[in-house]
Amino acid sequence: MLEEDRIISIESKIAFHEDLVQTLNNTVYNQQKRISNLEGQLQALLQRIANLGHSSNDPAEHPERPPHY
Repeated sequence: MLEEDRIISIESKIAFHEDLVQTLNNTVYNQQKRISNLEGQLQALLQRIANLGHSSNDPAEHPERPPHY
């Protein structure tokens, strides 16, 4: 009986570890998807900022205010 109990214990641990590895794999996968999404959003924001920087240098878009302002 002792050998059988030992085998059952080892099989239980293996099953637990397999479940844990799958859970961790899913977590890493979901985090990578989120990171990729955030990187895309960051690139879009950087592009918008770059475009704003180029347009703000155009003096025609920003006429001078009268001196009394």
